[in-house]
Amino acid sequence: MAPGKRGMSAEDKRKTLLEIFHETKDVFVLKDVEKLGSKRGVVLQSIKDVLQTLVDDDLVHMEKIGSSNYFWSFPSEAAVKLQVDISKLKTKLANCDKESETLSREIQDLTVDSSQQEVRAQLMSNLAELEESLAKDKQTLGRLAASDPARYRALCESLPIVRDSANRWLDNLYALQGWLKKRFQGMDSQVISLFKEDDRTIAGLHIPGSGPLYSLLSVLQLVAGIVALVAPYKLTHVFFKHPSPTPDVLYEELWRLLAGVLFAGAATAYALKITSDRQLLAEPLTHRLQLGFVWFALTALVLHVVYVFIIHTLSWWGLLLGAAVVGPTLLLPAVHLGLSGGLGVTATLAGFRAGLSNVAHPRAFSAAAVLYSLLTVLFTAAGLLMTILPKKTLDWTYGYHSGAKAAFLWQWVGGAFFFLFSAITFTLAERATVARLHTTVPKILNVGLLVSSLFFLLDFGTILFNSAIAKRYLLPVLFGHWVLTLLAAVLGLSAGPPPTAYEYEPLLGEGAASQA
Repeated sequence: MAPGKRGMSAEDKRKTLLEIFHETKDVFVLKDVEKLGSKRGVVLQSIKDVLQTLVDDDLVHMEKIGSSNYFWSFPSEAAVKLQVDISKLKTKLANCDKESETLSREIQDLTVDSSQQEVRAQLMSNLAELEESLAKDKQTLGRLAASDPARYRALCESLPIVRDSANRWLDNLYALQGWLKKRFQGMDSQVISLFKEDDRTIAGLHIPGSGPLYSLLSVLQLVAGIVALVAPYKLTHVFFKHPSPTPDVLYEELWRLLAGVLFAGAATAYALKITSDRQLLAEPLTHRLQLGFVWFALTALVLHVVYVFIIHTLSWWGLLLGAAVVGPTLLLPAVHLGLSGGLGVTATLAGFRAGLSNVAHPRAFSAAAVLYSLLTVLFTAAGLLMTILPKKTLDWTYGYHSGAKAAFLWQWVGGAFFFLFSAITFTLAERATVARLHTTVPKILNVGLLVSSLFFLLDFGTILFNSAIAKRYLLPVLFGHWVLTLLAAVLGLSAGPPPTAYEYEPLLGEGAASQA
């Protein structure tokens, strides 16, 4: 192209190609169009694209015949197309004119004169005054409702019914107290203490808003367990200082055990949520379950602090992540224990000793009750050994230990044995004694035990059946312990209501206590 000469625009190219068709009034293939177009100054490389735009706009027709595309356009077709477009636009214009006239008439009909506006304003003012007067009358009626003669007559008529109901429930309470003393012989002082709680009913003190909080705590424990299960080596790298470049498989096994612990914690938190919804947080058995949660979380928190500031093994990230999990686990049950009448440690220890005696002298024979009581003793003993002798018990279980890092995880699991699992089995033992394993809360706790037992049996069983026991004295004991736990969970989940059971309906939240 010569300097200073401007090329053809896209519209000029379209006009040039269209003129070729209209002047020749012939049919062309693409090569002919490119040849004629290039002679008239259209760039050869752009002719195909420009021609396609004409075809898309229905200005040029295209038909494929055989292996070739044929193009044509006649002047009369453009004129006809323009005439059709003009007719459509005229019709549309006429419709718009009619719509405009209709809207103009509606505007005139809706337009009011100044006198009508004044009347409307006066009516609106009267309406506001009447609404204000009605609101004042409703307030006055509300204040005088207490002196309504009809309401007074209704209260007088219902007074005998209320008095009879109060007397009937008082008789029920004394009957319940007598039944409990006969059912649980040797525990008169604890039975009497249930009826001497200060300003509280038997069903316990309800703490509003605790149900959703325990739901969130359950989700937190569940998520933490899933993370421990799917990313053990990543957690090892984050939790501990100076991680080894070649991760030890022991860490994966210990994080898997901790995942089982956290899943049991999730089930326990959800059981407390159900108990809270039924207004039974102050029940003695629920107290013990909450105390197990509190002491388990407190042990874990102390371990985190010790391994950060004294042993210097845990990283700051490990402290923060651990505190994010065990902090709410400690805080929520502790606050609820305080609000519902104190921690009750003395009563809990007394009940714990009574529960242990059920192993040798069961108050009511039940295989599940004896098994849960036995597991309570085993969890307590195993947890104590794992917590105070972490490296030695690791040697007795896995045949070796990897120093302070593995000991930290092992002690964390040991704290769960000593406090959380023992509280769960103790609660289930008490429920089994009174034939209440078929209710909702024991079912949830048994699900937690079942899931945890599968994790521990998978870990311990893999080692037990794929390598020599050698000096792993504790391994077969722990494996047998979790076999018993699995058996107890299955018995608990398969338990049904007793054929003839004495049903007691509590005073508060009627029907709730029997389901807990």
